[in-house]
Parts: sequence; C-alpha cells; structure tokens
Amino acid sequence: MARNAKLARAVEIAARHGTDVADNLQLGYAIQNAKSAGVPKEVIQRAVTRAEGGGADAWEEVTYEGTGPGGVSFMVDCHTDNRKRTAPQVRSAFKHYGGELLSTGAAAFAFATHARMVVDMSALQQEGEDASDAAEQTVAISEDSLIELALEAGADEVEVEQEEQIGTVLAGPTQLHTVSAALRAAHVSVLETGVVRLPLSEQPVAGEDAERVQALLDALEELEDVQTVNHNGIWEHAQPDGAA
Repeated sequence: MARNAKLARAVEIAARHGTDVADNLQLGYAIQNAKSAGVPKEVIQRAVTRAEGGGADAWEEVTYEGTGPGGVSFMVDCHTDNRKRTAPQVRSAFKHYGGELLSTGAAAFAFATHARMVVDMSALQQEGEDASDAAEQTVAISEDSLIELALEAGADEVEVEQEEQIGTVLAGPTQLHTVSAALRAAHVSVLETGVVRLPLSEQPVAGEDAERVQALLDALEELEDVQTVNHNGIWEHAQPDGAA
C-alpha cells in the first residue's frame, strides 16, 4: 500500500478516540505526520470522517516479532482488520528470506521505546494554506539552540545531521507531548512525531546476510497492513541498495 494510504489509516484509527485534536493527542500527531509527508488535506479529512461513522472500529494495532538473517531482530507494527490475513503474510515474508516469526516478547527485549521528533532545522517558511496563521510559521534553528530547547523541555538526547539539517529529538515516551509542544511553540518545523522502538544494541551483518535482511525489510514494508518496521541490523562495510 502506498505510504499516503498507510498514514491516512493511522489518522483513521487515531480518530476512533475522538476527532478533536485538542483532546486526542494521538490524532494530532497522526495528522501532523500525514501533512508532513504530503498527504492531501482531503484524504486526511476523509479518514477522520470514516472514523466518525464507525469505519475504523474493526481495525486494531498488532505487533509481530521475528528474527532475520544474521540474527537481526525485527519488530513489525501493523494495523489490521483481519489477523488471519496479516499474520500469514508477515510469517511468509520472514520465511521467504531466511527468517522466522517469533512469539511475543522474543525480540522485544532488544528494543527500547522512545518518543521521537524529527525536525527540519533549516525550515524558514510559512506552512499551510493560510500564511497569516502565526501558528503555522516555522523558523530555522541552530544545533546549539535545538539542543538547549529540547533538553530544557525534557528530552534525553538530540542528534543532528549537519548536511541535511535534520535533527532527531529523543525523549521518554511520557514526554512526547511536552517536548513536541515546546518545539512547536518555538516555531520549529516538526516533520514527524511519534513513539518508536529503537535497538538497545546493533547486530552487524554483511554480504549475503545483509542483502537478505534488506530484502526482508523491503518485503515487510510493502505489505498492506504493515505500518512500521524496526530492526537492530547494521551493515558492515558498504550497505546494500536501499539499506536504511
């Protein structure tokens, strides 16, 4: 499924808990992520409308755990209305590329849960249709200023990719709203907000194993019900095409 459709589904599922973003923070984050990815406004609105009509009631959030070539651990987060469809698809992908679907908890120990906000440090613009809306204005921010702002708001760590001028802010899961709100109050351009699983340690892979891990990752991400895939693989030497 196209990325836009997956983001719209996340909006629809979040909207089950209320369509007022002031009261439903999960919906606000889902809408922001969809907007940042370029999902059209009308597509987002249709997702909210479907939820209001009960269209999202059948969907549930499910996480599958597995191991891939070279001992790489995977966490696969899905949105599904039919586990009997989703589980066999995920299992088949693992099996096809030399991996295995595991029982709950078998891979989760290798990951920690964090709040993550990705920001565009170079964004000096006015976003949205109404450029007069001050809340939609964003400003450029230096690395030092971003670090100071984020840490004062309760973040644990800030990583900056200087060449791309992209900052990644990590915090405890319960600090997501506080840190995100501080960034937006300072008119920093927040591209992505959410709770993610990050590996506690990395599993090096190379050669054929690295290629099969990448193929498994691609296959999982292409599945209709899969929302996100996290893994602890790290490519030794040159990465295979498409490696992330």
